[in-house]
Amino acid sequence: MNACTYEIEIVYSSEVNLYARLEKQNYSKYNRKCIDGRITGCGNCVGYCQYSEHPGYLTKELRKQHNCINKNCFYYVAKPKRRSV
Repeated sequence: MNACTYEIEIVYSSEVNLYARLEKQNYSKYNRKCIDGRITGCGNCVGYCQYSEHPGYLTKELRKQHNCINKNCFYYVAKPKRRSV
């Protein structure tokens, strides 16, 4: 059972690192450029799309519109949830 828990933590850890790397590439501390060209605050973003045709951040509405989760999109990187300590 510990091995399974450990594997989940590894996956979570890699997702956090990927999203954190994408955030560091952004030049603004709080503003994020969405895939449709709009600028939104970092708190409104729920993920990032790495697709070369339209890379950028996704809000809940954009994620629903593009159907990223149901399509199990390879390019979608979910914003990790904060862990409560």
